Amino acid sequence: MTRLTALSISVLLAACGGEIPSSPTYFADVQPILRANCARCHGADPSDPKIARFRLDRYVQGDDVTFDAWDYAQGTATDVAPMVRVAVDQETPAMPPDYSLTDRQQEILARWVDQGAPKGTRDNHPPEIELIAPTSIEPVDQTFELTVRAWDADLDGLVVQLWAHDLTNAAEQEVPLGPPTGSGQRAVTLDTGTLASKHDFELYAVLDDGFSDDPAQNRTRVTLIDRLPVDHGARGTAPTVKLLAPNGGDTLIGTVPITWTATDPDLGDTLTIELALLAVAADGTTTVASSIGTGLPNTGSFSWMIPTSIAAADAQGAPIPYKVRVTATDTLGVPRNVRSDDSDTAFTIAQATTTTYTWDDVRPLFVTYCKKCHGEPARTVALDYFRLDKYDTSDPEAPATTDQGVFEVKALVYQRAVATTQMPPAAEPKPSAADRTKIGNWILGGAPRGGGPVDARPTFMWTSPMATDTSPPTVVTWSSADAEGLASGRLEYAKLNGNAASGCTAMNTMSVTWMTIADPKATAMLMGATTWADTFSWTPPATAAGYYCIRGTVTDLANQTTTVLNAYGVK
Repeated sequence: MTRLTALSISVLLAACGGEIPSSPTYFADVQPILRANCARCHGADPSDPKIARFRLDRYVQGDDVTFDAWDYAQGTATDVAPMVRVAVDQETPAMPPDYSLTDRQQEILARWVDQGAPKGTRDNHPPEIELIAPTSIEPVDQTFELTVRAWDADLDGLVVQLWAHDLTNAAEQEVPLGPPTGSGQRAVTLDTGTLASKHDFELYAVLDDGFSDDPAQNRTRVTLIDRLPVDHGARGTAPTVKLLAPNGGDTLIGTVPITWTATDPDLGDTLTIELALLAVAADGTTTVASSIGTGLPNTGSFSWMIPTSIAAADAQGAPIPYKVRVTATDTLGVPRNVRSDDSDTAFTIAQATTTTYTWDDVRPLFVTYCKKCHGEPARTVALDYFRLDKYDTSDPEAPATTDQGVFEVKALVYQRAVATTQMPPAAEPKPSAADRTKIGNWILGGAPRGGGPVDARPTFMWTSPMATDTSPPTVVTWSSADAEGLASGRLEYAKLNGNAASGCTAMNTMSVTWMTIADPKATAMLMGATTWADTFSWTPPATAAGYYCIRGTVTDLANQTTTVLNAYGVK
């Protein structure tokens, strides 16, 4: 937009908003604009969490975790601040999306950013919260319903997190209860089944108003219930489970590491894990599309090779959104306790293929269409952790940095530039359909730096066991190699039905169920390493005596996979 001079715009707008402050500050002039026009989507309690990747009702200069109004007001040596670009100059995506700020509001934002985005000063009232219901406290079991009201007299963006403090455990355990919420009156149902049985808890809230530049000062602790007794009877305490990855926002290709945490405080209780792929409908509801694994040990990780039977797109060619669910079931609960957690947001799936393209073939496309925002320096602070003008972290592309390159974020690149074509943004030059196809084929082929499909498959060789072992633990030793780089590797075991007379063969292992060996060395994300070799001692599960076979699987960067069965096994 062509801006009027400060003098002319002041004269023009004096009758419809007053003089434009010569030295605007966040507290006095900018916060009211952002609160009224931006906080609905980019506030403490956004209307759609999927689009609220940063906060504009908060200004904390010393906070490296939260991307907020301070960060949004920072430009680079070659580009203006995002706040000016989208809210003042109205570049795509112009914000707010449904209307424009007034000329006076735009000029205040532009002047504030030009002067270094000063915060200003004001008094601060601590945020407050009160318990409305229940009015009397009884012992709770699986759930606890309460109603609270939280507010901030300064109208700062308020985040409210409920916590349980274990009064019985000397270890001073603090357990978060549910996701954070915002201000106002809320009726909340808490999952108290995961709190230790026959313990008493203090229920309290932590309120963060984002007033101070010291994040530690933005913490007001308020006790809501002094003592909340928890008793689950014979059922015991439910497990706490959290899916770590995949957590959405990208495209899964080839072999995918699924990771989680799952714990249970009941003495002697063990957890079994179930993994499932969920299809996400347009209204956000989910249905199970496929089982990934059942009866898995609680190792915290599972290497999933996406089956070719999983559809990547619907009948109209649109990518199908998916999530992963991890479910933990305990063994001592009567009835057994079950808890699940899903990916935070949806991802898409693409089937791996082979490619003739290398980094040299696609690098000019990334330089032409992506470097402006994803080069060095990045266009905004939020983009500063990766670059799209270099292959990987070790690429010496000048200026040399340790930022991730295209290879490390290839799933995100595929999602944004190929599957949804959201990037580059609307105001920037676009690659042709053929160029997008080239990038997609390169990524689905493993994003090789060089080589292509003429590469040989990776090799895998067993060193031990070299005879049937009847006295576990068994020493397991192997080596694998690929000149172009390995992507992942895993070792698995399976129990044969009946007694094997001829060791482990392709025939007698045809219908067995393979499980990942529960040892940290048995799975690896190799990130381009040219060799994978190791050894450890392994004892088959004590609960099921019999004849066990083991196999090793490795996948290279071109998504070529080699699986080698050990012929001898463990009895």
